[in-house]
Amino acid sequence: MSASADALAAAHDVAPEGFEEVMPVGGFVRMTGPFYLHARLPILALRIGPQHLNVLRIGHGGLLATLVDTAFGAVMKRELAMHLPPATVSLSCDYIAPVREGDWVRAHVELHKAGRRLTNASCLVRADERLVVRASGVFVHSGPQAL
Repeated sequence: MSASADALAAAHDVAPEGFEEVMPVGGFVRMTGPFYLHARLPILALRIGPQHLNVLRIGHGGLLATLVDTAFGAVMKRELAMHLPPATVSLSCDYIAPVREGDWVRAHVELHKAGRRLTNASCLVRADERLVVRASGVFVHSGPQAL
């Protein structure tokens, strides 16, 4: 690899300021990241690498759904002070534009209503300023939460 290619690769490995790597306990999510949670904002992000691409050389739809689902769980766990992340009851994703290798993809979560057992939320996923996925979901959890 040339010096400029090394510099480009190193730049792609660095998360922007404010983002910290999330270390999942194990399982599937641990194999799909690394994911980065913003320290204050309800945003989970991912740098698209070659392992995240499908046969068309664009970000795999299943990966983007995993990013969305993981973002919902990470944000709800933090914002609603849950001991465990919620379980997904319903998840809907609309794929609007492709993502490419090297893209910094950010899932912006909005919590709409958190009841005693269910939370409703939506998410917009952006690569740079391009909208790439629109998603919504319903999640089940235990404990009293309210927005």
